[in-house]
Amino acid sequence: MNTKIVFQEFGKIPHYDKAIELCKNVHETLLFHDFAAWDIAIKEDGTPLIIELNSKPGILTWQIRFDSSLFGDFTEEVWRYISRK
Repeated sequence: MNTKIVFQEFGKIPHYDKAIELCKNVHETLLFHDFAAWDIAIKEDGTPLIIELNSKPGILTWQIRFDSSLFGDFTEEVWRYISRK
């Protein structure tokens, strides 16, 4: 379904903080993924709802958009962490 909402005109995302908190809480339960992206909906009553987990999010798109590495100054630290797993 396309709501035809233009994000630049939308303004502040309602209940964004609740959505972030939900993602953080659920992410802690993942056993094998340290990096994931979440698709979230906000119900009319303000309750966030997880639509899906993306275990292979579009990293390349982000890097192209911002012309930098995904983790910026933390890249070396992330590589050290990953190499221990």
